[in-house]
Amino acid sequence: MKKNVMLLASLALLLSTIVANAQLSSPLTQRIQKPPVTYNEPYEGILQLNNLIIRSISSNTVPSLIMATNKNYFPLPANAERESNATSPSNMGGAKENNCYKFSDTNAKGVSTTCPVPPPRTLTPERSANSPSLFIDPGFTTPGVPAVSVAPLYQIEISNDSRLTLRNRESASMSDFSIGDQINVFGFYNKDGTIKALIVRNLSKPEEKRYMQLENVQLIGIDKITGTPESPSSENSATLVVIQKENFPCYDFGAQGTVKKRESVCPLGLKSFDENQISRNVQVPSTVTPFINTTRKYLVNVSNSTILIDKAKNRITLKDLSIGDQLHIYGLTSGKGEVIHAEIVRNISKPISADNFRGNVTQVNNDGSFVVKTDKGLLVTVQNPLQVGAYVNFKGVLDETKNIVDQISELSIKSKLGVGTITLGISSINPAVGYVGRKITLDGYGFTPTGNAVNFGRGYIPNISSFDGTTLSFTVPENLVPACSYPRQGQPVCLMPISLTTPGKYPVSVTNTNGTSNALEFSIPTILTSDLKIYSYSLGTATIQMLYSGMVSANGGKDSYQWSVSNGILPPGLHLTEAVCITAPCQTPISITGTPTTAGNYAFTITVQSGNESASKEFTLSILSGSLPGQGNNTSIR
Repeated sequence: MKKNVMLLASLALLLSTIVANAQLSSPLTQRIQKPPVTYNEPYEGILQLNNLIIRSISSNTVPSLIMATNKNYFPLPANAERESNATSPSNMGGAKENNCYKFSDTNAKGVSTTCPVPPPRTLTPERSANSPSLFIDPGFTTPGVPAVSVAPLYQIEISNDSRLTLRNRESASMSDFSIGDQINVFGFYNKDGTIKALIVRNLSKPEEKRYMQLENVQLIGIDKITGTPESPSSENSATLVVIQKENFPCYDFGAQGTVKKRESVCPLGLKSFDENQISRNVQVPSTVTPFINTTRKYLVNVSNSTILIDKAKNRITLKDLSIGDQLHIYGLTSGKGEVIHAEIVRNISKPISADNFRGNVTQVNNDGSFVVKTDKGLLVTVQNPLQVGAYVNFKGVLDETKNIVDQISELSIKSKLGVGTITLGISSINPAVGYVGRKITLDGYGFTPTGNAVNFGRGYIPNISSFDGTTLSFTVPENLVPACSYPRQGQPVCLMPISLTTPGKYPVSVTNTNGTSNALEFSIPTILTSDLKIYSYSLGTATIQMLYSGMVSANGGKDSYQWSVSNGILPPGLHLTEAVCITAPCQTPISITGTPTTAGNYAFTITVQSGNESASKEFTLSILSGSLPGQGNNTSIR
């Protein structure tokens, strides 16, 4: 008893200090130290719990009792069984996702700590009947079940000594607190999970409008807006019902949509589909039902001004959306974010297109399929691609006595296109704009392991290899050398001149034994100044123990280029390689080549000198260990 009296006295002194300094979001914000420490439960003492969600309120006047849970806790009906380890914080709502700070006395610093797990409590209709003013979260109700729900609830006691504030730190009253609001609580925590609150801050009010981007939401319902004769609706007006799994991110662009994209806590959304007439009528797909309770739920308003695009950022309409599609949503939200007024909806499920994968085979199955661990760390099962009529290119050793080829080092397979027939084409060129010396990659199909040639305007770049048949890389040439400069036996001597590569537009195509592909356009911009400048932007990534080659190019200057690393160091195993020049001034790009030996992120500065001029640019090169964790599709809208 004496200990409790001393603690309460300390709390009163601490509260006066907090009020004087107006530190309402964290009683001792400037005094909290890390790293976090843990303690053995049960815990009793001065504690601050952040980001709790109100589940019930006994009264809209003081005194009052607030029941709250961890913000990511999803309730189970009282008759549902939990796992045997359900007393762990991750399962019982002990704020694994929340922040807690404990204070040993008024002179101590707040210490980041594991939040205590409150005991399971039951909200029942009988209790509601005994306390008519008790408000219960609809998400905790289970029709036809006597006990509404069992949950690890913090019991927060609000008295005349409690200070109530809003998110903007203005004073508040109990009428400003509602079911579902997110709160921070500071007070004395008892072993039984009750908190004698000194400060309660409502983070949900006043409501704040913000531009948010929600990634990888799944479309499970579409409600077309029919409109009226006086106000007809557009064919692109509808309300979308979507869900988002917990592991996918959200991004905040601020109240005006002008803040630089930053990862943020996702809006709470609907607690239940029963809250809204539109979502209540949605037939939840059977593939979603097992995990529907652990997802965030939103309504998305699509109007005539909403921009609808597909994965390739081409304009589409609502007719191009299907149940089950994955979407990125950018728009305006407010409050708990139940409704999102969409400005951009991007359907990343369409168009369906083939992607390039690289990796190692880890398992071969009896049906001919095999498992590959990709360079990005994904484990994927590849269906057996071999079928009668498929066209294959392969490289191996032929045993002429048995007509057996083994030691296969290269193999490409094309679907059945006709006997002995294969097509050749370019689907994209990346980048499509650049200067002399820039490395260009073509994506397409029908590229042969060796012997590919790139037609660059009137120039010809021969003997380019493609290790996978779908990508081809070359460097924008300084001079346009015509194809006849590489004559075959018996062909006449070439009389066409070699010309300098100048700013302009150039058609790019590929020629090999499969024929000549379609042409895509590449542009070399005009250099408006003679000032020396480095124009390369990225060196990509490299993998340890694998050969790497990157290039840094510059424009401007009057004299030959001299390249150097002026700050930092290149990754171990890599070095600068200068090109051989046959004309002066020598203004060729510098290559970074070699085999990296140590994983990590390396920052360095490349400097080019031309006479009295110099230019520098910072680069970061990531050396990968060879295995990356799997990642979802997080393509950004903006």
